[in-house]
Amino acid sequence: KMCIDPNWYPFEAIENGSHIGIAADVMKIFEEKLGVPFRFIYVKSWQDSIYYAKQRTCDIFTMASSTPSRLKYMDFTSPYITLPTVVVTKNDKPFIDKLDDIKNYKIAAVKGYSIIEKLQSKHPFIQIVEVDSITQGLEMVFKGEVYGYIDNLMVVSSYIQKDYTGVLKVSLKLDEDLNFSVGTRNDEPILNEIFEQLVQSLDQQTMQKIFNQWVSVVHEVSKYNQEKLLKIALGVFIVALMVITLFLYRQNLLQTYNKQLLKLS
Repeated sequence: KMCIDPNWYPFEAIENGSHIGIAADVMKIFEEKLGVPFRFIYVKSWQDSIYYAKQRTCDIFTMASSTPSRLKYMDFTSPYITLPTVVVTKNDKPFIDKLDDIKNYKIAAVKGYSIIEKLQSKHPFIQIVEVDSITQGLEMVFKGEVYGYIDNLMVVSSYIQKDYTGVLKVSLKLDEDLNFSVGTRNDEPILNEIFEQLVQSLDQQTMQKIFNQWVSVVHEVSKYNQEKLLKIALGVFIVALMVITLFLYRQNLLQTYNKQLLKLS
């Protein structure tokens, strides 16, 4: 039984009752190799998954970072994905050189995410506002309720391209990259050994193929936005052409009248 993040596209999400995303594809490979069926526990938030993992309702995290608090109830395999962490702000905000520059501002992050624990240990001055999901965090940035939102680059890019193009931007890349592993319940040590072998069996070609599949979906959103911009540009061009045509017609008309006036005089 798997605990997942239901709102973390393109890495994983629940869509039409199905587990989708990069982590979902990796789990399908593990399921085939192991010959044991995997079943995800339906949750509404990542906080639900953490609760179920503590209660032993689920056996694994499909994709999670190791932290001191999580090691109390989970073991972790070697990482199979490493991702840069960024801060998202509104477009009108200046780019940020370092976290010290925003220590007097509120920054949102999803409750239970490992980045909160890591940042609080290294940067205790950061004012973190915990939210239920990435959509809530980005909406709070959009409304000006917080200065920024912290998450990994690939996830925030997909959400910005989908809903906030031209409104939100990535303003800072943090020094803290996050390593994501399979988490296994720590009262079953053999389970961790099994998943460690499965993680080690992943090759770069397989991971690249999975990434390409889901990155291409993000690019389709970007392509859609480009088409919208092209249509707007075409409309502006047509209007400008009409204005120029009317101006030239008027100039030609004035020249004709001037010639007639010269003849009359």
